[in-house]
Parts: sequence; C-alpha cells; structure tokens
Amino acid sequence: METTETTIYCYYHPNTPTTLRCNRCDKPICSRDAVRTAVGYRCKDCVRQQQDIFFNATIADYAIAAIVSLPVGFMAQRFVPQIGFFVILIGPLIGGLVGEAIWRATRKRRGRYTWLVALASLSLGAIAALWPVVLFVLAGGGFSIRLIWDVIFLTFMAGAVVTRLRFWRR
Repeated sequence: METTETTIYCYYHPNTPTTLRCNRCDKPICSRDAVRTAVGYRCKDCVRQQQDIFFNATIADYAIAAIVSLPVGFMAQRFVPQIGFFVILIGPLIGGLVGEAIWRATRKRRGRYTWLVALASLSLGAIAALWPVVLFVLAGGGFSIRLIWDVIFLTFMAGAVVTRLRFWRR
C-alpha cells in the first residue's frame, strides 16, 4: 500500500510546512498562528470573528469616548499644581470616573479600541494643557517640578481609564 503525503503550507506563512489545521475553517496553520481554545486550535481569523460578537460599539461610541476624555484631560491637568503629592490618589480617581462616564455614555457598548481612543484623547487634552510648561522647559527656562507631577498624574489617570474600559467587565 502506497501513501502519498503532500506537504501543506501555512495559510499565513506560505513557506512554512505544517500538519496543523484550524478546527473551524480547516485552514492549514503553523504553530505561530495557532490559537489554543477550549475546543482545539483555531486560526487568527476565526478567533477574531468569535471575539467580534462581544464588541458592539459604533463609530459614534468612539466619538463619544473622545469627546468625554479630551476636555477632562485638559481641565484635570490644569489643576495638578494645586494638588501636588495628592496626584497619586486623585489621578486614578479621575481616570476611573472618566472611564465610567464613557462606559455609561456609550450605553455600556464595548468597542475593541474604545480604550485606545479614550487614552489618546485624554493624552492630547493633557498635552494641550501642558504645552506652555513644556515650551518653558525647552526654551531653557529651567526644570519645572510641576512637569514631573503632571506626568505622574497623567500616567495614573490614563492607567485607570484603560483599566476601566479594557480590562474591567461587568
């Protein structure tokens, strides 16, 4: 009895031979592209299609995330000099409130990149508020301790927004 095996190659990497196939669509996949699931190995496309059912945000939801976070980033950053050391406590609090406001304003819809839009808008707002301080430092006006507190505040605030929108599920 003769067995003839033809070599199959990965769908994503045409030069990589493989014996593994996606258990949903039957595409040949190499070990780099195989995603282990509870029911076996699947290709990246099938996993992404399965995850897409959990993301139901619209373009308007991304706009809402930007509209909510941009002014908060600008206004919150302007008050940092008055609160000093307490930025470590207030930053996560404001960030959590911003994340919650976005989550409620979008009617609890989830978007794959909502957290990224909120983070970018929050950062742009903060940078717009910090621009005079940064220009002062770059112009040789001396180092400002305020800039350190501003960066710490933005980091804690942004971290709380990302945590609320990306990792915290209800």
